Amino acid sequence: MRTRIKVALAGVATVLVGFGGGAAETLLAPTAHATMSVIGREGDMSPYNYRDELRYAGLLHEDADNAAMLGRRICGQKDMGYTARKITWLLDPDDTYYTSEQDVVLVRGAEFHFCPVYDNDREVW
Repeated sequence: MRTRIKVALAGVATVLVGFGGGAAETLLAPTAHATMSVIGREGDMSPYNYRDELRYAGLLHEDADNAAMLGRRICGQKDMGYTARKITWLLDPDDTYYTSEQDVVLVRGAEFHFCPVYDNDREVW
């Protein structure tokens, strides 16, 4: 049984490589989730939890240092009166880098972890 599975997987890999490798990358790429994952507790100030939420949303390049800076930046912008829409526009002016779901995770996650006073402001996107 194991031999058949290995042979079948090897056959799939061979077919994917035959397509130039691009198909393999597409099929084996991690998927982004359209819903926000809540990791940690509100106001925990954890860049690790925020990073994990960003990664869950498909932002796999984020690390804890970047998440900490991003969280503080977004909270500072909220303190200055910026709306979530304005913040996401500043992060991605032409809407080519982040999906709308990732925009929400960026701002809501920062609010949840770093400035929970804004987390329940019920701002309309």
